[in-house]
Amino acid sequence: MARVVRCSLIQAKNEVPAGFDGAGVPMDAIKRAMVEKHLEMIRAAAANGAQIVCLQEIFSGPYFCAEQTTRWQKFAEPIPDGPTVQWMMVLAKELAIALIVPIYEVENTGAEGEQNFYNSAAIIGRDGAFIGTYRKAHIPHAAPGFWEKYYFGTYIVSSLAL
Repeated sequence: MARVVRCSLIQAKNEVPAGFDGAGVPMDAIKRAMVEKHLEMIRAAAANGAQIVCLQEIFSGPYFCAEQTTRWQKFAEPIPDGPTVQWMMVLAKELAIALIVPIYEVENTGAEGEQNFYNSAAIIGRDGAFIGTYRKAHIPHAAPGFWEKYYFGTYIVSSLAL
């Protein structure tokens, strides 16, 4: 007999206008609004039988690669120790679902404040355990509005161990 795995894919518009080149609301307000919005949708997906829930690329905010400014670096978080991934680990355990949580990741390299930034996804198991990180390897960089190499480093090998 075939085993059925029910997945849910969630993509949503930005809840709070981010503005352009620094105009708009503070980034923590943008992130808070988007996380709260997604929490509701994740709960609904689990209630409808989803076993794996996948969120959209950098789900906690807008697609900011249409501009080139360092302000978005404040939006990045470490994986798995950042607050967004930690909240999602608790939620995954509570709902007994696996979560794919794409965020803007910052990695501290240990060298005098040097940081690397990635377009990444945290993989979280049904028990709430952190499984691994996927870092996007193909980074588009083309006009108009896809200035991803300005923001994201490439990482050829994922730290996800299957």
